[in-house]
Amino acid sequence: MGPVPPQEIAEAPLPRPFTDAMDDDLAVPRALAVIHKTVSDGNTALTDGDDPDIHAALVSARAMLDVLGLDPESPQWRAQGGDRSGQALDALVRAELSARDEARVAKDFATSDAIRDRLTAAGIAVEDRADGSRWSLADGA
Repeated sequence: MGPVPPQEIAEAPLPRPFTDAMDDDLAVPRALAVIHKTVSDGNTALTDGDDPDIHAALVSARAMLDVLGLDPESPQWRAQGGDRSGQALDALVRAELSARDEARVAKDFATSDAIRDRLTAAGIAVEDRADGSRWSLADGA
């Protein structure tokens, strides 16, 4: 699943409980509860591998966050060069994961473990799944 185009976020319908909360004298705590529920539903979809529900939750959560001025992908939150930095990091980590996969196929577990250890030391969490390895920044990184 790739990035969501900004136009899709802008045009996404907002959940009724969210708009009701915002229309009720900007009841932000209630609106945040709707966002939390949407993120929770998205996490369940991730666990289930349900791509359409993952995408729907992502778009809905980002649309609601956008209303509040908190969409993390909004240009206002990107540090100068942040997008390019993220792309560079992704390319480097994917290259390391590819090398790790090759080492594992060759049963060179010492190299595979060394690559994982380097990524861990750099603050990268690696999750091995049936459909391949995924990475994220480790908690506190």
